[in-house]
Amino acid sequence: MRDTDVQREIDRMSRRYDDDDIQDYVRPWRGLTKEDLQEFAEAQHGWEDLCRAVEAKLKERNYG
Repeated sequence: MRDTDVQREIDRMSRRYDDDDIQDYVRPWRGLTKEDLQEFAEAQHGWEDLCRAVEAKLKERNYG
């Protein structure tokens, strides 16, 4: 095998794992709006209830 053949095989094998053209789409994170924060402030939740309400709102906004 010639050096060029060896280099060509090395290049081929290294490209095998290089699939930059195939990327997963990642939706941007959607945070809480001022209206959401105002709603939480007015509800006067206990800490645990507030945390669960915030978590539920973020899940709704980011995962449908």
